[in-house]
Amino acid sequence: MRNPLSFLSVAGLLLATSACNGSSPAAPSTPPAPVPATYGVSGVVTESAPTRQVVIAGATVEILSGPQQGQKVVSAADGAFSLTGLTAAADAIVKAAGYEDGHLHLASDSSGRTDIGLVPAFKMLTRTVGTDLGPRQDPTSFFVDVHHGGLITISHLYFYFSSDPNNPPTRTVEIWDGTHMVASASTNRQAWFEEALIARVEAGARYEIRILGGQWTAVTMEWPN
Repeated sequence: MRNPLSFLSVAGLLLATSACNGSSPAAPSTPPAPVPATYGVSGVVTESAPTRQVVIAGATVEILSGPQQGQKVVSAADGAFSLTGLTAAADAIVKAAGYEDGHLHLASDSSGRTDIGLVPAFKMLTRTVGTDLGPRQDPTSFFVDVHHGGLITISHLYFYFSSDPNNPPTRTVEIWDGTHMVASASTNRQAWFEEALIARVEAGARYEIRILGGQWTAVTMEWPN
């Protein structure tokens, strides 16, 4: 039979030995904080359709929200910009003199190329070709770029050559959007100054203005930029 006193003596010896060695259970280690994943967005600032080929240098791209709020870059001479080190989704504003502000939403899945087209500030443009007294011009067409929806007005189409018996009495003005005719109107040499062709057009397209039917000397065109 085991002696109880000798069992207790051995247990006490073990405890005393552990205390003399000064050892204690190791504390659990704290894992390092995760490093946020970063992403970048780059692209080109241009004008909006129909003049996407026009790049905009000096445009400011500024982050408005998120950890990188306030970070900004300026587009280069070729319109290129690049934002790096982004750690969260954010909204950005794009500004350039003479253009309406543009807006971007940035997120990790938008990494790569993100282009933006800015709409030119609104204004009405007017162009007069020729003078009433000549010289005469053959049937032709003009192209106008429209960034804002509005009205195209064709007025003062002058072709009143009363001394020319071979002069056709009627001219036709047509407005085309590619292969689609938007509007058409005809006028005769007794009424050339009385009526204008007015057509409502949509934004973001290049329109063709055609003058048909014979020679003319002057025409005035007005359209939204």
